[in-house]
Amino acid sequence: MKQRKLLDGILIYMNYIMSISTPNAYPRVQYLTLVLLETFVKNCEKAFSEVAVERVLDEMVKLIDDPQTVVNNRNKALMLIESWGQSSNELRYLPVYEETFKSLKSRGIRFSAEQIKEAFNVAQNSTELLNTVLSSSPNEDVLKDDLTTTLLHQCHESQFTVQTIIKTSGENEAVLFEALNMNDEIQKVLSKYNR
Repeated sequence: MKQRKLLDGILIYMNYIMSISTPNAYPRVQYLTLVLLETFVKNCEKAFSEVAVERVLDEMVKLIDDPQTVVNNRNKALMLIESWGQSSNELRYLPVYEETFKSLKSRGIRFSAEQIKEAFNVAQNSTELLNTVLSSSPNEDVLKDDLTTTLLHQCHESQFTVQTIIKTSGENEAVLFEALNMNDEIQKVLSKYNR
C-alpha cells in the first residue's frame, strides 16, 4: 500500500516536472526526478505498467526532442528508454517500451551507450595509430608530418570527449572506469609526442 501511494506520487510529480514548458528552469530537479523514477522502476514490481499507463514515456520523449533540454537530462532519459526498450523477456507484456525505443532509433536518435562506444573506439584507434607512428620513426621529421599532426589533433579531440564522458558518467562505474583508462592512454601518447 505504501509503495503504491509513493509510486502514484512520483508519477504525478514526474509528469509535472517532465511537462514543464521551460526545461532549463529546473534541470537538476528534472535529473533527480529521472533518477527517482529509475529507482522505483527497479524496486517496485508494478512500476513499469504504471509508467506506461501514466504516459511518462511520452513526456520523456518530449524531453529528448526538446533542443533546450540539458544534455545530462537528455542522456539520462535516453539511457532509461534504451535499457527498458532492450530488456528481453521482462517487459514483453508491455510493448510500449520496445516501441518507444525503436521509434526513437528509427528517427536517428543516438543513444548514449552508442555514442560512448563510438567515442571510445575513435580515441582507441587514434591513440594506437599515433603511438605506432611515433614508435616507428625516431627522427624529428615525423613530428611535423601531416599524418602525425592529424592524429595529434584527433587525440586532443578524443581527450576532450573522454573527459566530458568522465564528468557526465554519473553513477555508471563501468563507463567511468573505461573513460579514465582511455584518458590515461591518450595522456601517455601525448606525453610521448611532447618529449
